Amino acid sequence: MRVVCDFKNMNLEKSLTKVLETNGVFILRIRVGIYPPPDPKIRVVLDLVPHKNYDIEQIFFKEDTTFALIIRPENANKKLGKP
Repeated sequence: MRVVCDFKNMNLEKSLTKVLETNGVFILRIRVGIYPPPDPKIRVVLDLVPHKNYDIEQIFFKEDTTFALIIRPENANKKLGKP
């Protein structure tokens, strides 16, 4: 399973690592790619641990121009007593 995020009209820092092996509880690896014109964009792919169900929430902090993803096991909110 993977999560794909496309960002248009963005520049990529040249020193950024294109593949980051995380071996995390939910995310195995993060990959970054550049797509040239006619549809230029930066694509970030999160390769998730297989055979799990996830809830994914996206948040954009306008003041900081920061995009965040919260990835948690499916039904984690119910276990915490949240709707």
